[in-house]
Amino acid sequence: MWLYIAAWTIIVLVSWRLFAKRKLLWLLLAGAALYFLHWELVLLGPVLHLLLRLVQMSLRTGRIEAPQPRLRRWQAMRHPRTIRLIRRGDRLLQRFNPQEALVWYRRAVESDPPIDLLATATVRCSAALEAQGDLQEALDTAIRAERLAREYPELKSAVTPAARFQQAVVLGQIGRSEESVTHLEAVESTTGVDPFLKARATILRSENLVRAGKAAEATRMLEAAGRAGDFRRSRRLTTTYWLALSAAKEAAGDFGGAETAADEATEAIESEYLLPASATSVVISNVHRLVEAEIELSAPLVRQAQLRMAKGDTDLIEDKIGFRHSRSAGRAALAGGDLLGGARAALVLSQAALQEGRPDVAEWYSSRALVALHRSRYLLRSQAHRHSWTRATGDAAAVLLEATAMRDHGALLEIIESLRLQALPGTTADNEYAAGELPLATATAVSLGPSPRTTLGRLTAVDRQVISIRETGEKIASGSATWFGLWVSGDRLYWGVSEPAGDGFGGWIPFDANAPARAALRLLHDALPIARPREAPVISTRRAAQGPLSTTWTAERDLIRQVSDALLPTRLREHLRTGAPGSRPCLVIAPPAELAHVPWGLLHVADDDRRVVEVADWTLAPSVSLLDRVLTRRSPRTTGLGVAVLDPTGGETSVRGQKAPLTAAQKLKSDIPATATVLTGPWDGTSPAATRQNLSDALRALGSDRAAFFACHCSRAPVGLSAQSSLLLTSTPEEAGDATLSAQDLLTDSAMDPAFPIPSEVVLSTCDSAGASTAAGGEWLSVGPAALWAGASAVVVSLFPVFDNHRLDAHLVQQAADPGRTTTLACHLLDFQRKALAAWRDGDGDAAPLWWAGYAPLGHLYISDEPPARRAPRAASATVAGPQPAITLSAEAVRFIEEAGSIYEMIRPKIVTTLDVAAEWMSDNDEDAWNGTVAATMQNLFAADVLPVDLLRDATLGPIRAWEARRPHPMAGALSESFVKVIEETAAAVSARGRLVIQPEDLVLTLLNAPTPARGLFRVLRYGRRAQVVNGLTVSADWCSPYRWTSLGKIMFSKPERLESIAALGLTPPEPEHGTRNPDDRQRTSFTFSTGRWT
Repeated sequence: MWLYIAAWTIIVLVSWRLFAKRKLLWLLLAGAALYFLHWELVLLGPVLHLLLRLVQMSLRTGRIEAPQPRLRRWQAMRHPRTIRLIRRGDRLLQRFNPQEALVWYRRAVESDPPIDLLATATVRCSAALEAQGDLQEALDTAIRAERLAREYPELKSAVTPAARFQQAVVLGQIGRSEESVTHLEAVESTTGVDPFLKARATILRSENLVRAGKAAEATRMLEAAGRAGDFRRSRRLTTTYWLALSAAKEAAGDFGGAETAADEATEAIESEYLLPASATSVVISNVHRLVEAEIELSAPLVRQAQLRMAKGDTDLIEDKIGFRHSRSAGRAALAGGDLLGGARAALVLSQAALQEGRPDVAEWYSSRALVALHRSRYLLRSQAHRHSWTRATGDAAAVLLEATAMRDHGALLEIIESLRLQALPGTTADNEYAAGELPLATATAVSLGPSPRTTLGRLTAVDRQVISIRETGEKIASGSATWFGLWVSGDRLYWGVSEPAGDGFGGWIPFDANAPARAALRLLHDALPIARPREAPVISTRRAAQGPLSTTWTAERDLIRQVSDALLPTRLREHLRTGAPGSRPCLVIAPPAELAHVPWGLLHVADDDRRVVEVADWTLAPSVSLLDRVLTRRSPRTTGLGVAVLDPTGGETSVRGQKAPLTAAQKLKSDIPATATVLTGPWDGTSPAATRQNLSDALRALGSDRAAFFACHCSRAPVGLSAQSSLLLTSTPEEAGDATLSAQDLLTDSAMDPAFPIPSEVVLSTCDSAGASTAAGGEWLSVGPAALWAGASAVVVSLFPVFDNHRLDAHLVQQAADPGRTTTLACHLLDFQRKALAAWRDGDGDAAPLWWAGYAPLGHLYISDEPPARRAPRAASATVAGPQPAITLSAEAVRFIEEAGSIYEMIRPKIVTTLDVAAEWMSDNDEDAWNGTVAATMQNLFAADVLPVDLLRDATLGPIRAWEARRPHPMAGALSESFVKVIEETAAAVSARGRLVIQPEDLVLTLLNAPTPARGLFRVLRYGRRAQVVNGLTVSADWCSPYRWTSLGKIMFSKPERLESIAALGLTPPEPEHGTRNPDDRQRTSFTFSTGRWT
């Protein structure tokens, strides 16, 4: 007994001595704590200490965008729950899930923590708000944290610098650089500040100085900090320092010093990341670690390439990048192919090619960058990498669009629709680390016609489908349609149009802050009930009600004309005005997020005030791949209204604050037929409440041939996370806050047994149910598109916050309830808008466009068996009738051969040599591993996609030339001879089909089907391994134009006059004519095989 007491006395004394310094005296103040002391020391203490060490390590290595105040061990021992909540939020923030991180940080704030942890959690909240784009709230939160810390002197040195640093980060993003620099100087001058935080503040201040044109001052400051050793605490911090110094010296004109700093950054990052990554690369579980190593390595290498490009030394850029790729080829293959680092390198090369005036090379490199970015989408684990990924995607898209606009305006629409992230909801094995929170499946390729000009890497081994924009438009219209796609990139607004007959066309207009289009949009937004920053909804509503869209016809006409002149191309207007008599063409519009609130139906197409809605049936289009899936269903044919959801919240919401009841929606109850299920809110005591369960039961009881009507509030999603938009439903007592039906609920619903099966037609009479304004990066998956995904064929959505409109809602409800209806609700909406527009011109103030112009169709426009008079006629393909004595070769085909041949003659030796080297490398006689590696890389590029051989620079061709001296090339002669066979087989095929003139498409079809070396090389270079044999003449001439095939296809045949075997057939170009050429030159200038003469 006495020994037991003595032992406990010793423990108490020792514990008192040890814990006094750790502020843990509270452990000895109660008998219960004393009794469990040994368990606390043995189990809880070490675990929490390890947890805290992990937190400190993540902060020191910069895994969080803005460093936060450290957490002390005594805090973790006393408040483990708060620490766990903060740590959980840290992990989510690192994986770029700021919304969920903010939830955990706020839970930490509400967990009754001491004042120090309260201030720490408040700073974390500010970082999460800044990450999700709520900059003003993030700034207010950081200021609140600083004020909280100032009230307690013991927190001043720990929390105040972190709060000030967070304020500086936000202030720099909103353009208040001078205030940001002031806060950063305060952080640096604080005594006892965390050295890591001080170093980050120095780097951020230098970046602000460079942007302000004070590069010399930034250089001196960084050099002084480097001499003081402020950046030696971690390799990553050292790398960041050298990169910042490199940027500052470049801005100051010291290119030599900038390149030296970039070399130091390369050395620092390689020593930390490359060696550990290579040592563990054989372990599959370390793939994500390896990806991060490749991403970190690319930054200094790309920096060096940028410096060389700035000095005009573009020829040397590929040497460095190519060396990096050859060195890490094995590790990159293990990590899944192209990574974010490869995208950065390709992006730098594309920018260099654009500066050199080589848009074709820039187009190829930028498309390869987008391929890498698309494949690395699910390999991003931290917030910093997500930001970098987003910036790189925007930069690559800008270069690709600019290069394409310089070469081929017809291809702009394909690129625009490819950039609209053609991804559908799906599953991923590691969605926790994905760049976002909605899993997306691998996307498909997009093309204007049956064959794509560029796929941007969207084809995979599993899904090799190519979606045709033209065919998708035809499905929407149950006939021919015109597709109008737009995309904003940098300070340009690109657009592309695909007409029912003819090739696509496109262009771009300025879209900077001072551009006419921006000015027109600002005037339009002022006239709409869209709240400005810090503006109450009641004020924006009053402003719109007194604006030009609701006051007079002349004011509305002048505003809309200004918007129309800025956004609608002249050729598109002419096409819409000159449609077939008695019919309206179908116009499919795919807008970007920047144009989400434009009422397209109101825009002018003529000086006589004719509008788009009057001359065309128009509809909105989400991603082409989503439409392709939806439009495989039958077109909508409903047998009546099945479900009506009317004001389920009754004005009581917490998501968007207190809302007034939807009085007009409540009046609709009397218009609902008895056969439909009516779900209401707390204002009605006779109908079931619109809870999630009741709505699910009502939808599951419906058939797909019914219509649903929603008149309720809709919550807006954060920018870039459009799937979080939701319809507000009636809450149950068990639910905290508002009950919602979100877009993510519909997108991730079970396909076999969905909880919310959406019927064929849906009306979403809610505020901004289209949700396109939150579709950052093209991810337009809000409530409207989600309804299409979940079962609907046609949806009526709103483009901006709309008013409670009984007149329009009652009309749509009446039409939806009609079981004998022969047209879609979309067509009834457009008819209503045409009548309202006519009444508005006649002076009816109740028909102002503000009340009805915000509604738009989405999806199918017509029922499939609708009379074809409403649709523009299809363009018939041109054929030549009547017998002819001989098969002729048209002048267009001759020009096609000559232009393709000029490119072929230039690149044929390189291609033949490269393929020959690749074949040699794959044999048993490999003598040089380096040459074999280069050959294998070239072979993979050929098999992967189109390879402009301009890219085979000296750095790559050097080793190949060494092999060229030792190896013969029998394929060179075979290629020339094969084209003779191609022409002979083309003539035979054309004759068998009853055709008289060989056109370019005939040559292409023969090349695809003939078993010749030319055909084989053609398929490799144009399609990779994805070629599909085209049957018959189903391919239109637009995709066989010489300009397109020579720029992308690189057809493998030579000029006729350069091949003796072809010259023997008499294929000689006609003599040039003097004067003006006849526009019908193609029909009258041809070569006759039988006579060997040109006619």
